[in-house]
Amino acid sequence: MAILPYGDAAHPDGTDPVTALERALGPRAGAAPPAAILLETVRGEGGLHTEPRTWLARLRELADAAGALVIVDDIQAGCGRTGDFFSFEDTPELRPDLVCLSKSLSGMGLPMAALLIRREIDQWAPGEHNGTFRGHNLAFVAGSAALAHWADPRFTAHTAELAAAIPTSLTSIDAALPAGGCLYVFRQASCGVRGS
Repeated sequence: MAILPYGDAAHPDGTDPVTALERALGPRAGAAPPAAILLETVRGEGGLHTEPRTWLARLRELADAAGALVIVDDIQAGCGRTGDFFSFEDTPELRPDLVCLSKSLSGMGLPMAALLIRREIDQWAPGEHNGTFRGHNLAFVAGSAALAHWADPRFTAHTAELAAAIPTSLTSIDAALPAGGCLYVFRQASCGVRGS
């Protein structure tokens, strides 16, 4: 296992993130190619960190060249938390092979999780995959009802309106504070606040 710098951070040696990614995963990496690359496209720990689209697109290219799967952990940022249902919808080049979902998937905080697998690589028979948050009937019913909202264009339009209002509201609050307020990082409905 190798841990690489996140897409919005330079490598400890000062290398930009795309070059660091190419060094680690490219043909001259000096190590066996990885079986998979696991990442969060939006990290909410320690502020809000979002992967640049160019980094995500290049990650997919390098994964394809190495024969590696791309796994997106969308447990914290998915299910509408970034405005779109998936946190990576604004980067169609990424095309994850597997997507991990949980937390708000049930629509009301009930224990539920899912692993989405691209049909071409799915080797499991129905019911063969098991996990901690499987088989909770109330969560399945609530999750089904919550997911139905995402098929309604009025719901998605309202979600976009609310996401657009967040930066405006926070910026107006910050403008009322003494100089040297906060720096906000936005990804649609998700927001990180950093001291300036």
